[in-house]
Amino acid sequence: MKFKLSAMALLIAAVFSCSSDKEDGPDYTDTTAITGTWDATQLETEDPGAVLQKQILAHLSERDCYILTFTFNEDLSLLAENGVNYLEVNATEDGLDIPCPEERNSDTGTYTYDGEILKIEDLDGPPLNAEVTIEGSRMTIDAKNLDIPNFDYTGKLIFRKR
Repeated sequence: MKFKLSAMALLIAAVFSCSSDKEDGPDYTDTTAITGTWDATQLETEDPGAVLQKQILAHLSERDCYILTFTFNEDLSLLAENGVNYLEVNATEDGLDIPCPEERNSDTGTYTYDGEILKIEDLDGPPLNAEVTIEGSRMTIDAKNLDIPNFDYTGKLIFRKR
């Protein structure tokens, strides 16, 4: 049995609708803090409506499967890869099986980062501003303030830098 996980897709879309970068030291005050590849690894929330999304993201991340990846390049270009539309949940005799999607959608754009605010443009939509915190190889996005229809969960979306 397959189910499209539209709620997870909304979560991923939410990432593009907000973000800003706050940093904890001199190493995180320029574009080098965000330059690199970041994988969404977990959703930290106590919101009961986001339990499935939280579990799916954790399950796939434990298996080194990342359904949302951002690559911020030094030339201020951005590549966003998203496998959410290709997620499948299969019922088996042993429970649910969630294979890592082999297909991904890719979008390109540009970004600016001043050490506090991340602005993303050209991802098939209006420009986006995001509030994020970067601490070493961990980037946190506050999911509560995301203006996404059908996604009003509280919590943090966590990315790890490769």
